[in-house]
Amino acid sequence: MKEERRGVSEEGRDKGETKSFSKTRGEDLILRVKEERRGVSEEGRDKGETKSFSKTRGEDLILRVKEERRGVSEEGRDKGETKSFSKTRGEDLILRVKEARRGVSEEGRDKVETKSFSKTRGEDLILRMKEERRGVSEEGRDKGETKSFSKTRGEDLILRVKEARRGVSEEGRDKGETKSFSKTRGEDLILWVKEARRGVSEEGRDKGETKSFS
Repeated sequence: MKEERRGVSEEGRDKGETKSFSKTRGEDLILRVKEERRGVSEEGRDKGETKSFSKTRGEDLILRVKEERRGVSEEGRDKGETKSFSKTRGEDLILRVKEARRGVSEEGRDKVETKSFSKTRGEDLILRMKEERRGVSEEGRDKGETKSFSKTRGEDLILRVKEARRGVSEEGRDKGETKSFSKTRGEDLILWVKEARRGVSEEGRDKGETKSFS
């Protein structure tokens, strides 16, 4: 009965196929069900796929569910993707959620973006929130803006409030105005009040009137 399911001919039965089949017994039926889910052909099964599949056992089914979420093709799975995926395990799913927020493509993820992203971890989400306030584009963020931004940290937000009062544009801020502004600090606000009483314009203030006034 079992051999009929396997499609063993009477001729083949006399050639030892019965013996080789009896080794796997009921285990063969379990593997057959699993292989049907995997899409293993009868030809491929005879070429060692059964052996390699039995190694992973139930673990294979767990990986298959995860891989479906990842969108791994059957072809890619046979090329080592399963092994590399098992290393990250559940950590991979956490990264995937974060990467979705970052807009990392599946292709880019395989090109070490995951590695560079994992370094920043939760710190990345904090920076992202700050950068949204700064108006940093995704492209610019990958070009080192994150690094330069992290230096100023919370101090950047304080400067931004002060600069808003000064009317410093985002472009000008990147061209050194922040540095020159930080020198005067609170002293700048005091001068601003005095100049307002004097009627000094923003243009005149940048042309030396502040210096002569102080």
